[in-house]
Amino acid sequence: MRAIQIHTPLAVANALLESSTSVPNGRRWRFAEALPINTDLAAFAARPWMSWEDAPGGHRPMTLYERLSQRDVVMPMFRSAPREALRWPKAYCALEYPFQKYDSVLGPAFP
Repeated sequence: MRAIQIHTPLAVANALLESSTSVPNGRRWRFAEALPINTDLAAFAARPWMSWEDAPGGHRPMTLYERLSQRDVVMPMFRSAPREALRWPKAYCALEYPFQKYDSVLGPAFP
């Protein structure tokens, strides 16, 4: 397993969070080992974020991150959109979502 180190108040990965500890100049985030993903799939986003977490029926945990200013618009969608995003590949391609959790960061145009 390779590790990268960044200084940030929040980190999101395609694996379950194992620990988050305070270190000088920030936090250290440790995630469980996950299936490999394409090496060009990386993103950084900075702004005030609101997050919603769910684990429908005790299944795969889901977290949605959205701009704080959009919370009234996004919260109603969060009840169905992530679950539908996971159902679609299975229904149309017979593919199961391979990761332990599903996180989504929404960052529409700046108002």
